[in-house]
Amino acid sequence: MRPFREAMRHCRVPCLEDSPSHRVLRGSNRVMVKKAAQSVPNQLLRRARLERGWSQQVVAERIGAPNYMMVTRWEGGKAFPSPYYVERLCQLFELKASDLGLLRDSSAQAVWPVSQTHAGNLLSSHKATDRRTAQIFHLPAARHLPAPLTPLVGREQEVAELSALLRRPAVRLLTLVGPGGVGKTRLALEVAQALSAEFADGACSVALASVSTPELVTAAIAQALALWEAGDRPLLEQVQDYLQEKHLLLLLDNFEQVLAAAPRLVDLLASCSQLSILVTSRAALHLSGEHEFILSPLAVPDLKQLPPLADLQQVATVRLFLQRIQSIKADFQLTEANARTIAEICMRLEGLPLAIELAAARMKLLPPQALLKQLEHRLDVLTGGARDLPLRQQTLRNTLQWSYDLLSHEERRLFCRLSVFAGGCTLQAASAVAQATEQTSNEDGQLPLQVVEGLTSLIDKSFLQQSERKGEEPRLTMLETLREYGLERLREQGELEAVRQAYASYYLAFVEQSSMYLFSRDAGKWLDLLERDYENIRAVLLWALERKQEEEGSGIEIAVALGSALWRFWVTRGRVSEGRSMLERLLTASEKHSILLREKTLLALGTLLWHQGDHARIEETVEEELSLCQQLGDQQGVAHTLIGLAGLAFHQRHYMLAHALAEESLRTWRANGDTWRTAAVLLLLGRMTSAQGAYARAQQLLQECQALYRALGYAGDLAWPLIYLARNALIQGELKRARSLLEEAVALCREAGNNPGLAHALSLLGQDALEQGDVARAYGLLSECHRLNEEAGNRRKLARSLFLLACTYALQGNRKRARLLYEQCLSQALEYPRLVAPCLEGLAAVAATKGQAICAAQLWGAAEKARQGDSVILPQALRASIEQARAAICMQLGEAAFELALDEGRTMPLAYILAAQEPLTILSPATAHPLPGNSCTIQQG
Repeated sequence: MRPFREAMRHCRVPCLEDSPSHRVLRGSNRVMVKKAAQSVPNQLLRRARLERGWSQQVVAERIGAPNYMMVTRWEGGKAFPSPYYVERLCQLFELKASDLGLLRDSSAQAVWPVSQTHAGNLLSSHKATDRRTAQIFHLPAARHLPAPLTPLVGREQEVAELSALLRRPAVRLLTLVGPGGVGKTRLALEVAQALSAEFADGACSVALASVSTPELVTAAIAQALALWEAGDRPLLEQVQDYLQEKHLLLLLDNFEQVLAAAPRLVDLLASCSQLSILVTSRAALHLSGEHEFILSPLAVPDLKQLPPLADLQQVATVRLFLQRIQSIKADFQLTEANARTIAEICMRLEGLPLAIELAAARMKLLPPQALLKQLEHRLDVLTGGARDLPLRQQTLRNTLQWSYDLLSHEERRLFCRLSVFAGGCTLQAASAVAQATEQTSNEDGQLPLQVVEGLTSLIDKSFLQQSERKGEEPRLTMLETLREYGLERLREQGELEAVRQAYASYYLAFVEQSSMYLFSRDAGKWLDLLERDYENIRAVLLWALERKQEEEGSGIEIAVALGSALWRFWVTRGRVSEGRSMLERLLTASEKHSILLREKTLLALGTLLWHQGDHARIEETVEEELSLCQQLGDQQGVAHTLIGLAGLAFHQRHYMLAHALAEESLRTWRANGDTWRTAAVLLLLGRMTSAQGAYARAQQLLQECQALYRALGYAGDLAWPLIYLARNALIQGELKRARSLLEEAVALCREAGNNPGLAHALSLLGQDALEQGDVARAYGLLSECHRLNEEAGNRRKLARSLFLLACTYALQGNRKRARLLYEQCLSQALEYPRLVAPCLEGLAAVAATKGQAICAAQLWGAAEKARQGDSVILPQALRASIEQARAAICMQLGEAAFELALDEGRTMPLAYILAAQEPLTILSPATAHPLPGNSCTIQQG
């Protein structure tokens, strides 16, 4: 630059020197940034406005300009409208552009008398070809935004919202905040491109990723604006002078590592009234007048309710993932076979565009299922980004390292400790776990953590998010990607086990405190609290199970304490299968430990087995359970075990024994003043009495149970006696009373989150709807019931809901679907003989409609053999159609042949009869639950 300035001292540019506003100071290195030529006012535009009696403010409002100063500058010749505003002005005045002086060629000649060719030749003669040199001659610098090579996916709403904000005159500083890899830069560029035509001087992008110190931010802005620095004048003043009258959108990208420079943006905005600034940063700037826009990850698929392929492809993460895969594998398609795997990959990547792009690159080598498996350690897999990306974006770990390095030492310590939480936590939990490990850390002379201040800072810097729901305590959450990175660092620092021990201690105390209220009026509140922190509780339980073999540790004790306190939560919230799995593992681990630990585990496991209806497993464990309770002198444990024994005897139809065991248990609970367990035994006695047909006595027992539950005050418990009272009413034909009781029970279960009770009530309502011929209503009720039973893992109830759904399809005429569900029910109903006969009858009716006369008759024969006195009865409407089908088959075969086929069915193995049916290919997942009445496509092949 020095030789160029020396040359400038001795050169003359007559066309510039003649300009009244030209200022070149000979003998000085200073070059002032001023207007290059005398502005030429646009009299045509001014005259058109005055003729209509409009003020400049009125014109600005009608064309949607941010303020009237834009119109002032256009009329004064200090700026030229963008094409967008030229079009709006022509529409407003109903005149041509030439009639308003809005043709750029003539205007440019008037305002810029120096030819760019002349100036360019002069500059090139001194080997100064940088585009910034155009500013010395005050030619308008052509500012260009970087042109993205790929389209922006899934951010249409954010583009619209950000654009709307920046159009508001009150919003002049907008900070786009989000974690690394969430796509802030790409979104900001899209917004700047969309708005550039609405700013008279366009938009200018300033990349700050390579700027290492706050002092260099102004220089980076000047460079992007193509300004030269004058040696004896502050650069900030020069930038302010240049931007003072510019209507410009300034995009400052990656501001997080130069936050100390933020106050300079306030100075710029104060001196440049038409300047707007859009900032991208992983941390908020905390400036007056700043507007924050928190950028969340892209939308991810709902794995619980996976949409059809066409809708799944429109989910933002899936769309981006497919787009990036197809850029390297053009023939890749989303199919029924890979849809769930692709959805799970997108879910695992948490909607982070950078992670999605890095994962898509791996699909060149790995099939979807293999990639999903490897994403269990995502930081090791998500590498190898495009070479033209900054180094920090070429691997996910580099991106996280970039953010981590910007934290203070105290913030890093706090972040690493918080990474132990799974699924978020409360402020109280975060503080407790962070502070619990302070004593160990402070032995190294470190300053104590200021947790609240640290949490606030980590939220500001996008390491944490805070979420609130009405009536709930705010929760802190962390992306799993960040959490994995934090756990890595915690392990490297040798603090992982200590932090996990503090984490486990906190949640064990929380669970034990909660268990004290789970049988009270406040049970719903504490169950909700357990639900919100269940991911943390599960993580602690799994960690404790993994530590079961370590000498020092108390892993087994922690696991048993958690398991024995959680059974009520698992049962009430429909997590019985998961709870049972945990307790079975714990039972195996407890073999080498004290009998007290094993007894506690067996008691909790026995309860879950009872709620699953797994009587075979109960029979395997109940004797040991009773023996341990007796060895330990645990009378309450004995009373608890007697309930399980009573249920087992009831299932085996040993009614007298069942009553005796239940009555003995009841006496213990009454003597101990345990209201909840007294009510639970009364409920069991009411069910057993009802099964024997003593409905009046059953009603007395159930009403006594109802009174006790009502006194305790938890709605989820109160629903149970209502359900069994309703069942008795249905059996006795009191339909109106039964429906009223069931509707009340459903409301109570929904209020309390009692999913097992809800499933039972819905099943009875669905059965009643079938009997009344209301098939559509029955389908809705039974579908929800079936889903809840699947979640709970209750095989007996699951078999029943399959049977009732099969009946629903049969009544709709969807025979293929009906047959599939009858067969699924039959495979589960072999342990529950009451369902075998009606399932076979249903299959016989399906075979009859398909012309398989012999097979149908054999199935009816097998049904007769399987029928018991208490077998479930088919809905009345279905029974009538089955009788008609049976009569038709008998007529078709002839009475003798029909009787022969019936006899074969009574004697042949059931598997042979089922195999003789016409083959039926299993339905695909996409057609697994069609609405009744819709055609059900069978996948061929």
